[in-house]
Amino acid sequence: MTTRVLIIFGSTYGYTEQYATWLAEDLRALPQAPEVETIPASKVTPEQAETFDAFVIAGSDYGGFLNGAPALRKKICRLLRPRRTAPPSSPSPSPVSTRRSCWTRPSPRATPPN
Repeated sequence: MTTRVLIIFGSTYGYTEQYATWLAEDLRALPQAPEVETIPASKVTPEQAETFDAFVIAGSDYGGFLNGAPALRKKICRLLRPRRTAPPSSPSPSPVSTRRSCWTRPSPRATPPN
């Protein structure tokens, strides 16, 4: 079975997209080449991503923000959610229900004493 790799990128001027393309070409040139697909962060869907075994996420820093992050942020919880292996009627809790939200900001730290 061939490994499937999804390269998700956010690009403003096309440079990050070019790097994603180069990375895909290099991966395809390996002796045991995986299937590789590149998709902009704004267009990837969680259902689409579920069919892949591995992810590479690339983004450019533009004006202090990671390009593609807002689009990906809305989808990241579903992309990173572990696949359920037990039937829904299983008495053990789902791994998702025992974790905190996958996209939460860290709580502010207390100022250290002087």
